[in-house]
Amino acid sequence: MLQPRSSVEALPEAPPAPRIRHLSIAPAPRPAPAVEPAPRVSVVIPLYNKRQSVARGIRSVLTQSFTDFELLVVDDGSSDGSAAVVEGFSDSRIRILSQENQGVSVARNRGILEAKGELVAFLDADDEWQPNHLAVMARILEQRPEIQAAGAGYRVSDGENVQEALAGLFPDQAQEVVVDFFEAALSTQPLWSSSVVIRRSLFAHCGLFPAGISHGEDLDMWMRVGMACGKDGLLLTRRTQPVYHQDAENRAGFRRAATDRLPSAERVLANPRGYDRPVLEFAYLLLLQQASRLRVCGQRWRSMRWIWGARRTRHHRRFALRELVHALLDPRVLPS
Repeated sequence: MLQPRSSVEALPEAPPAPRIRHLSIAPAPRPAPAVEPAPRVSVVIPLYNKRQSVARGIRSVLTQSFTDFELLVVDDGSSDGSAAVVEGFSDSRIRILSQENQGVSVARNRGILEAKGELVAFLDADDEWQPNHLAVMARILEQRPEIQAAGAGYRVSDGENVQEALAGLFPDQAQEVVVDFFEAALSTQPLWSSSVVIRRSLFAHCGLFPAGISHGEDLDMWMRVGMACGKDGLLLTRRTQPVYHQDAENRAGFRRAATDRLPSAERVLANPRGYDRPVLEFAYLLLLQQASRLRVCGQRWRSMRWIWGARRTRHHRRFALRELVHALLDPRVLPS
């Protein structure tokens, strides 16, 4: 006998539930820290006991129309509160590097080694720039890749009068001119520590500032820059004119004991046949300038020996004779 069918048909058996796999999910990668692009220009200010004037120099940097720069202030063991003046500026582009007193060359060299920019600009703590200085210099070096260093036709202020330097190097009122450093130096000093901007890569060829020299260390450096630039790698401009303040404090270093020599000049004079005549004349000029410093510092006989060592100069022979007369007759200078 047939069994009656249920009113509700039996449902098919459900398939077994799938096993749940516990997957290890790697954490989302953290975003890499943002890398700030290097500034275009690194500004190096060596600082030693310039409390009264350093603020003026820093303001002249911070007010530049060109803003892609870092400012490295190397405090070379100041004891007059100069570093505190710098710390009073709230600008993220300023970096203060402190060290024991080792001289301006070591301070500048540390700035060069710490620099991140492709271009390195120098400014002495008691001098100042016009607001367009970095814009002019950066544009020159960007538009003309063959130029390795650029200098500005600076002005000199003694507190009362201001005179333009290098005016005679610009023919027919030209605003820019490419010069051979040594030919230009026969009439004037074409480079100055607050007017020059140099490609950082050039230091691999010309080296750094000579350490342990208290007088003429910048001239020794510009001599090597001139050699590295050759006849077509140095440009001077009048479109910006930094101001050199002769009346600033702490200029008495000129009268400190001058016992140092200039290694680059002596290297040239030790092998005169290996260099062109303008290079030799500049080396003789550096020796004569050091002789003048020796005389002012009271070292009469050492000064005369240095003048005798530079007796072969042609272009500066009159300068040599004048220094010899001063060394012999100046009553204010006592024999050393």
